[in-house]
Amino acid sequence: MPRSKDTEPVRRRVLILKYLGESRHPLTASEIRARLADEHVPIHVSLRTVQRDLKMLEDDFKLRVDHSRKPHTWSYPRKRRLELPAPREEEAAARLIASDALAERMPGWVLDLLEPMLGSARRVLEESGLGDWRSRFKVIGRGPRLAPPDVDPEVFRTTVRALSESRRLEADYRARSADGWKRYDINPLGLVVADGVFYLVATLWDYDDVRQLALHRMRKAALLDRRATTPEGFDLGRYIEEEKAFSYPLSDRKIRLVARFHPDAAFHLRERRLSGDQRLTEEPDGWCRLEATVPDTLDLRWWLLAFGDGVEVIRPKRLRTEMRLSLERALDRYL
Repeated sequence: MPRSKDTEPVRRRVLILKYLGESRHPLTASEIRARLADEHVPIHVSLRTVQRDLKMLEDDFKLRVDHSRKPHTWSYPRKRRLELPAPREEEAAARLIASDALAERMPGWVLDLLEPMLGSARRVLEESGLGDWRSRFKVIGRGPRLAPPDVDPEVFRTTVRALSESRRLEADYRARSADGWKRYDINPLGLVVADGVFYLVATLWDYDDVRQLALHRMRKAALLDRRATTPEGFDLGRYIEEEKAFSYPLSDRKIRLVARFHPDAAFHLRERRLSGDQRLTEEPDGWCRLEATVPDTLDLRWWLLAFGDGVEVIRPKRLRTEMRLSLERALDRYL
């Protein structure tokens, strides 16, 4: 349905407030006009129209205007909370479900940062008749619930600033195998959250090898005045997806996994494929034969072992031998 011309000024001014609330730097009317034109449904207006909008919003929302600069710039006071229109019911439900999913994987202060969005979502559901939303929506996980490690909020804040400003930082770090703290000179490349643990992907001092630093083992982080640099060819997405850096790779090649699964264990593989070339066929005894090309990682071995007697690895032979020896060692401990 086409948008009414009567509602366009309202949409335009809400977007202007959004830009000012999100921007870390004051914006000119020309910059705001360009952002409006870049919207999914573009808004094409004159510079004079944007200036009039800003003038109307200036008093009601206490915008800051820098008249000493040409062109003038506008900003939203950092200490004031920007209240935007409430979300629709399905958006409110999605926010609260997501927050519950995060609650057991993130330190409490992470959810505190999201509180403005969560508060408005709760109000929307309460007004819609879903005030008891906690009894209607549940997020559950498999396996034991492990509490996330405690991360110092100041370490997180400094890390995000270092990444956003492309600056190096230094911090005390206690490696898993070390007895004490050591001061690290860190060149940050990206932040990854894996199973509720925050990792800073980085290089150290003048070395080129990429490391993973757990933020909960870090303290006394401070920004440095030196620029961060990205090693030639490094890409965080490729580092995670192709190099499988967080899956503990055992080799840089893939293997052709052939395994037999009990029907109960195989059921979920029909809905959640292990790889793009996965083949799953039923055998005469009711078990299912899986064939899939997968990375050669420790994660793969942990996943297979979790099925217990519900899986039998056929190939590669090396992996079959590893699984047999691991199960034999486990059995010895119970005898």
